[in-house]
Amino acid sequence: MGVMLLWFGWYGFNCVSTLSLAGTKADIMAKVAVNLTLSACTGGISTVLLTFWAHKVWDIEAGNNGILAGCVAVTGCCCVIEPAPAIALGFLGSVVYLSVAKLVALAQIDDAVDAVPVHFGCGLLGTIAPGFFASPTGAKMFYNSDSCGVLYGCSLSGKQLGAQLVYALAVFGFVVFCVGAIFLVLKKFGLARVSAEAEAMGLDAFEHGGSAYTNDADQGDSYMETKSPLGVAP
Repeated sequence: MGVMLLWFGWYGFNCVSTLSLAGTKADIMAKVAVNLTLSACTGGISTVLLTFWAHKVWDIEAGNNGILAGCVAVTGCCCVIEPAPAIALGFLGSVVYLSVAKLVALAQIDDAVDAVPVHFGCGLLGTIAPGFFASPTGAKMFYNSDSCGVLYGCSLSGKQLGAQLVYALAVFGFVVFCVGAIFLVLKKFGLARVSAEAEAMGLDAFEHGGSAYTNDADQGDSYMETKSPLGVAP
């Protein structure tokens, strides 16, 4: 239910970013909705199939995050790409999500909802994606630009990819600086993490006296923490 609410809300988030229905904006809004749908569906299906291929388990929980991975991956470029690249981004978002989730688990970072792989990993993918997938038609229609992604080979494609990489690095640096400063202050005052007792017990049990999921007590950590679809072992 939560994923469906997020997915539905994403149409408002992406489509309304056109800020208007005048002129070609209505056509752009329609294309944005189509690209979002294709990427989200591909991300969810790909994640379910990849986890089944690797572990012989139909993991709907991972599939839900795969849907969100597809949404995130296409958000930064949904107005300038065509439907086929949107499908490709859904699949790439699935691979990035599963791979980064494994790296986060190996690093022993507590990320209960897979926010890092979904929003950082797939967000980075979506930021760089226009440098590869932006179509000349899409760039012209929305930005009145003659640029395009390198896969289309226009004269400005290399500059577009470079601009996307610089932008991604700038955002990454800004976020690391701001968040790093905040967490240093929290760490200084002992507020950066819960107690060892709460961590060992689990916050659901420690704070609320129960588990959010039935498999918490019976099965322990998810299989995604022991193996990834790409064959990375801890």
